[in-house]
Amino acid sequence: MNKNIKKVILKRIKSEDVKMKPKWRFALDGAIIRGGWAILFLASSLLLSFTVYLIKIMNPRELWEFGSLGAEVFVEDFPYWFTGGVILTVVGSIILLSKIGENYKKNIKILAVWVSLLTILLTAIISLSRP
Repeated sequence: MNKNIKKVILKRIKSEDVKMKPKWRFALDGAIIRGGWAILFLASSLLLSFTVYLIKIMNPRELWEFGSLGAEVFVEDFPYWFTGGVILTVVGSIILLSKIGENYKKNIKILAVWVSLLTILLTAIISLSRP
């Protein structure tokens, strides 16, 4: 059975029914996926850093002194869009990272933990580097 499949496939390739992709196409696809992952990873770190910066500007400690009114102000002014952007970019980077390489059975949970930890680490570095 296996030899018949090989013969059928070779026959279809020789008759040009099946066209092979060139090697540069595979290299280009891999480079695009890696570049997309790097961009999404950096975007998630920068968005998270900007969210932390906005929360620092808001100074929630002073708002809590006003009781329920301060809590309402904090909830209303919280940067939800940036937080949602962080979540979307982290999920996108996990999806792209899972497509890199030939291993078709990658553990998404481990990738999610590593990408999340790297994002938090890079965000901490960015946040602490500012005066």
